[in-house]
Amino acid sequence: MKTKITLAVAAAVLLASGSASASERFVDIGYADQSVDIAGDTMKNRSITLEAGVKFNPYFSLSAWTGFNGDKEVLRTQNDTYVNQTDDGFSDVQTDTYESTFEMSQQYGFNATFYVPIKQNVEFYVSAGYGWYKWEGEIFTSFDDSKPSANPQEAFEANASDCAVTGIEKLCGVNITSTAAGDTIETPMGSAGLIWGISKTTSLVAGYSKSFKDEIDISSYSFELRFRF
Repeated sequence: MKTKITLAVAAAVLLASGSASASERFVDIGYADQSVDIAGDTMKNRSITLEAGVKFNPYFSLSAWTGFNGDKEVLRTQNDTYVNQTDDGFSDVQTDTYESTFEMSQQYGFNATFYVPIKQNVEFYVSAGYGWYKWEGEIFTSFDDSKPSANPQEAFEANASDCAVTGIEKLCGVNITSTAAGDTIETPMGSAGLIWGISKTTSLVAGYSKSFKDEIDISSYSFELRFRF
């Protein structure tokens, strides 16, 4: 809630800061396909984005943005294959699936954007800004799937270990557990793209953005519809 209030205030300040010298104010509504790499794990995320700002002249604007994530995304999937011992011998082979999930619960930032006209109704832009990203997830410990014996009954009668017979991870000394995880990422961001004016008040925006911080890598492709006022 605090983040949403902050963004609303920032957007309101930007929009209210327009003066007689401002050529236009704008609101972008779009879609972003994001990739977040942290410590060897790659998180894929899709968001609806909202950006509001003021273009003070044909070459420069300031804006604030936020993103809204939908369902939880699957970070990785692991399978546990095993058989159970019953009164009649051993069950058929069974497989349990464990999905480590995450969601981008908050994301917002600010941009300073510079524009270069290419031809009529088409502009190239580059942006420099700062972004905040908060993710939350449920992460299962990594494990190698211990497979059951091809013939559990025969292996059991040959006094093989419980692990080798059944493939049950707990009997192999592995406890499959999940932990709640999450982090807030702050990073400088840069982006570039094209803007195509399709009418006096509407434009299509396509862009690519990337973080500039050594320990993480955030990148995204975005497509937006811009409304100018």
